[in-house]
Formats: sequence, C-alpha cells, structure tokens
Amino acid sequence: MMADLGKLLHRNFKRLAEAGCKHIQIDEPYFTAADEDDVRAAVEAINVAIEGLPDDVHVFNAYLPG
Repeated sequence: MMADLGKLLHRNFKRLAEAGCKHIQIDEPYFTAADEDDVRAAVEAINVAIEGLPDDVHVFNAYLPG
C-alpha cells in the first residue's frame, strides 16, 4: 500500500512541478507513532514520490509529533 501511495504522490508532485510549483511540503505525523518497519516503508514511498523531480523543486518533510 505504501508503494502505491508513493506512486500517487509522484504523479501529483510531477503535475505540481509542471505547473511551476517550486516548493512542496509533506506533513507526516505518522512517523512519530510508527514502528521502524512502517517508517522504513514510508521513507521508501517518499523517495519514490520525489524521484526524478526537477532540481529546482524543493521538498520538505515535516515530522509533527503528536
């Protein structure tokens, strides 16, 4: 499921970049409550999401402790 989320985010991020967006923020409160395997899967999904974006698109991931 996380791999599918990464692919979906990638399509959306690509569209944002094509529309001229230069800054994308991901808010991820889940990381603070997840176990190590879940966090690893989420990191892999985020890596898929940002793969191949133009160099001038900046992605920030906010970890929001609950």
